[in-house]
Amino acid sequence: MKIEGSDSDCYYRLKFALVESRSTFSQTLFLNPEQTRLFTTMFDVRIDPEAEERREAASRRQSLRAGAKALFGRDGAEVEVVIFSDFQCPYCARLWSTLKQLDPSMYNRLTLYYRAFPLESIHPWAHTADVLASCAQEQGRPYLVVLADLFFSEQRRLTPSTISETAVARLKRERGFDARAFSGCLRAKTGERRVAADLESGFEMGVKAVPTMFINGRRVNGSLGIEQLRAILLQALAESSNKGKTGD
Repeated sequence: MKIEGSDSDCYYRLKFALVESRSTFSQTLFLNPEQTRLFTTMFDVRIDPEAEERREAASRRQSLRAGAKALFGRDGAEVEVVIFSDFQCPYCARLWSTLKQLDPSMYNRLTLYYRAFPLESIHPWAHTADVLASCAQEQGRPYLVVLADLFFSEQRRLTPSTISETAVARLKRERGFDARAFSGCLRAKTGERRVAADLESGFEMGVKAVPTMFINGRRVNGSLGIEQLRAILLQALAESSNKGKTGD
């Protein structure tokens, strides 16, 4: 770990970075002037926290959407749900199952995006699965959904040595799938670059565990039950509708 930089305005802001093979984890800490205490968060009491959160959520929403892969819903929807996930994570599989229980009509008012955040240290085939999914998505959303269903449902059976062969065999059963184009994407490392970009985005957003969702830029951690998730989404839809009426 290294200190990338620091500055002082009563308190020092220290930025740490840990560089691994495919990703970089960063952490910002604050040191008091006496250099005796560290803090993870600082608040400016002159700022309205609710207004500041709305501003930050709007900014995060734009960054989260950039380069994200749409799974369901329509472009330009009222509510954008971005999920940082890992195909080998059991809690992510549970959330995937919950998302598929939502009323289909709800997907007309939201867009669900997937971003890769494989925890390679504990999930040995998660990164490979994300690369395969990224190249599948090159040919359209349905192929990404097909692989998501496969990976989440077969978590306990898949291994690093079988993941690629199993995924390709499943995709070849889909009408219109171009195996040659898929292989070309893998050879060109296109999927690798997209997974790296998703990881970088996750670190920038402070993602430390999966699944982590952002609903219109607001963080929601953990695997939620269907009623809890539906309530959060309905609230976000209501807020979006009210915002449209007031013009704020």
